[in-house]
This record gives sequence, structure tokens and C-alpha cells, in this order.
Amino acid sequence: MRRCIRKTIYQGGEVSKLLDWDVYNKMYKTTPPSQEKLEYFFYLQFVKQYFLMRGVENPMIVEIGVRGVKQSLYYREFIGGDYLGVDIQDKGRDFVIQGDSRDVATVEKLKDKLKGRAIDLLFIDGDHAYDTVKSDWLLYSPLVKYLVGFHDICWELDWMPDEIGDNPSVRQFWEELYEDRHQMISFECPDLIAIEDEDGTVELAYGDSGIGVVLMDRKLPSPRVKYTRKRFQKMWGEDGRAYPRYKRYG
Repeated sequence: MRRCIRKTIYQGGEVSKLLDWDVYNKMYKTTPPSQEKLEYFFYLQFVKQYFLMRGVENPMIVEIGVRGVKQSLYYREFIGGDYLGVDIQDKGRDFVIQGDSRDVATVEKLKDKLKGRAIDLLFIDGDHAYDTVKSDWLLYSPLVKYLVGFHDICWELDWMPDEIGDNPSVRQFWEELYEDRHQMISFECPDLIAIEDEDGTVELAYGDSGIGVVLMDRKLPSPRVKYTRKRFQKMWGEDGRAYPRYKRYG
């Protein structure tokens, strides 16, 4: 099943000047975000370019699952955006709403904070279970004008803790969004990771978390319905005339 329209992989050479690599590299060494280094760099480049092309200044960015809110530093430094977070555990920050993202009351708290502003970029990075990710999409994407990002679109959760286990994950929902004909882009940059088993054995492997972005302001054209001659004549008669009808996906 195809899950992305475009795949970006770093293969060496000069990186784009849209973001300052030296500044980014220094920040990543001192205050690393929760994302892989290269995939997050390319993701931020895309977001910046997207907003520049649309003349969006000071975009409103909302992140579900903040994990120390280190990502907020990157959004402010490179994107120049306002930032709000939603997290079930994070406390003590006035720009982070503490609560379960699946709770409608949490959505209402966010709306109060937004004060009528649309979300320009929503980044979903909560517990990664399929049901939660789908709920976050259904509850929050209607508030988004431009972009919805997802973290870990490539991961299977078969080695995660028992509470997640073999349950469907972000990857399955990302594939479903593709089937619904959303315009999408992904940033997948393999990185060497260490996986430790219960017995203490450590295995090195190439992990690929992956960041996926849905372009909310663009939809793929819906395909025209195909009529067979038999079906056409049954509906319109041999001498009839039919104008094109459209079949929408999703």
C-alpha cells in the first residue's frame, strides 16, 4: 500500500540555505527535539517555504504531545510562529494546555487560547496509537487552515510497551489518509538506533521515524466516473446525453 506521494532522503552534499544548518546543528546538540535530526531539518525547511509562498507571517502552531516543549524553540527560531501545546502530563507552562487530547473539554480550552485564530500548523505527536491519532485528527484538523504534521509515520509498534503492543499505529492512519486522497508529503531519513531487549541485549538497526504532512488547503482532483456503454445506455437511453459526473473519495 502506497502511503506517501513524495519521499525526501538526505544523501549528502550541500543542504539548502533556506534554514541555517550551522544554527540548527548547534541547537540540536544542546537542545535536541523529539524528532530525528535530518527528518526534522527537512520538515522545518518545507514548513518555512510553504508559509513564505503563501505570505503567512507569524503562523499559529499547535503541537499535541510536547515532551519538554523543546520543539517550540525550533518553531520560534526558524518559523517565527506563535506556539501552543497540548499534553496530558506537562504542567506549569501557560502556553501548554494540560489535558487528554481526546477530551472535548481540552479542545474547548485550546479554542479559548486561540481566541478565534485558525491553526496554521498542527503537529500530532501524542501516544501514537491508531485510535488516539485518529481522534486527534477528527477533533483538531477542522481548526487547521494549512498543514497537519504527524510524527512516526513509518514505525510499527510491535516492540513498544504492552499498553500499545501490536495495536495499529500512526502508520496505519497515515496510509488511510492517503487512500482518502489527501495531498501529502513525507520526510524519512534513516538513522542508526539501538534497541534494547528485556535481557539487556542491544541490537543496532536503522530506524526511520518519519514525519508526514497533510496539505489541508489542497486536495487531489476527484476522478471522473467511468461509464461503460451498457451502463450509459441503461441510464440515458441509446440517444441520450450524459454530462460528466464526479465520484469523490473519502
